Amino acid sequence: MAVLALILVILLGAMNGISGIIQRSTSKVQEFREARTAFETITRRLSEATLNTYWGYDNPAAPKNYMRESELRFYANPNQFGKYSSASSNGNPSYPTHCIFFQAPLGYVSNTTSYGDLPNLLNTWGYYIEFSSDTDATVNLRPSFLNTAAMQAVLPPRYRYRLIEMREPSDQLTLYQYTSGLGSSGTTLNCNTYNGTQWFSTPRSTNTNHHVLAENIVALVIIPMLSPQDDPTGTALCPNYTYDSNPTVTNSNSVLNTKNQLPPVVQITMVAVDETTFRRVQKLNMPPANFTNTTLDNLFTVQGSNLYTNTAAQPGYAKDLATLETALQADRLNYRVFTTNVSIKGAKWSRAETQ
Repeated sequence: MAVLALILVILLGAMNGISGIIQRSTSKVQEFREARTAFETITRRLSEATLNTYWGYDNPAAPKNYMRESELRFYANPNQFGKYSSASSNGNPSYPTHCIFFQAPLGYVSNTTSYGDLPNLLNTWGYYIEFSSDTDATVNLRPSFLNTAAMQAVLPPRYRYRLIEMREPSDQLTLYQYTSGLGSSGTTLNCNTYNGTQWFSTPRSTNTNHHVLAENIVALVIIPMLSPQDDPTGTALCPNYTYDSNPTVTNSNSVLNTKNQLPPVVQITMVAVDETTFRRVQKLNMPPANFTNTTLDNLFTVQGSNLYTNTAAQPGYAKDLATLETALQADRLNYRVFTTNVSIKGAKWSRAETQ
């Protein structure tokens, strides 16, 4: 009996240990399930990006060459919508790290009755991060009756970093108003000279065109790249993280011409924290002590160098990522870094602009 009792005690101890390991492993998997799903969504959508380029006359009145043209656009840029330092301390939204916008035949429509059987219709799509309250109109996560002062005293607003997905329905697409012919205000625009950003900022201003894809995503880093075959030396396609396919953009490197071209490869890096540790160290409407919006303002921006220099004086991508991880560790935040290279199927990179 004593021997059997001892064996049972040992077995129970082993079972408790195994149960604890399973619970901790399951918890870690569930913590970042939303982030993994969002990351897979971004990579899948981005791989479908298109510019639908064609060859047109360089000068219709006196043509000499064919020029690569497109009315579609591809845009990636850090801090496009304003840094935290420019937002007021009362909780106005801030937009740390990078954003990306593009067109893809994703078939998203607002009127499924008339357009539901057309799955390849064109959409303007985009991703960016917003730090704001769940009462902000952009995210609109709380019902209106919870937004009164009395209810907010009981249930204070939740300030979080959120990955926003912007999607303009095919049946409301405004892109061609800016890039081909007549502008939205009646102004004549030329797709060969238009260099504005209204093609994505206008649909983004409509609250119904964006939604929260995942919470607790604190950084999104976009690096368009050439394939190893086209760039064996490793020269950065966009040394300052900025990539714009609009036809007025000039590149200091004459070999690299982004006009009306998609990058063959885009490296996506996403940093997510889990809700439990973020809630534990957050103070009201401010991020944790060491990890702040101001910290994010100074990361992944490349000031005076390029993203491949990683010295202390001129930090690049690797140095900035290490700085971010150090700040997260200082606040004892549980985090996960997701990184992958996305091949864009519609990219047909060419060094020649005319033929």
